[in-house]
Amino acid sequence: MGCSCSHPPGKEVPVFIDNLCSSIGLDSEQKIPVDLAVSHFPGSSQWALAGQLMQAYHTSIVFDGCEYVFNREAGLGCRPLDRERFSTPPSHDDKTNTKVFQVGHTCIRGEALLRKLRPHFQPGSYDIVAKNCNAFTDRSSTADCSRLGSDGECEVARRDTSG
Repeated sequence: MGCSCSHPPGKEVPVFIDNLCSSIGLDSEQKIPVDLAVSHFPGSSQWALAGQLMQAYHTSIVFDGCEYVFNREAGLGCRPLDRERFSTPPSHDDKTNTKVFQVGHTCIRGEALLRKLRPHFQPGSYDIVAKNCNAFTDRSSTADCSRLGSDGECEVARRDTSG
């Protein structure tokens, strides 16, 4: 996945994304839409934390023909999609109230972000509270797209995601 530069739905793409794409030789038509998929975990509305009923969510990033997701078993991965855009991605099939919506654009391919984030999201490093699918989604959407390496890859913000 390329670095996903997010902005609120319905807003114009920030100017710096157009400038970034131009700086590596891509025109604005070559920007790739980045979608966020959000679902409720079935039964989680009955979960309580500190006496408060809570709703738990599963999230993933969808773009460039793949769903990018972090889970306990496989770690960080990409699943090619055989579905229409905005339809329910595979990791959400057993969830409820799934919504898929565009959150931004990128001009970098998915492999670059996978290479940057995979060391932080290894199989076995999943934690239900501190390092889950939502942590991955957040980390991927806050990648710093304003700085590109000499190979055209985005520089990912250096934050500790270990919890």
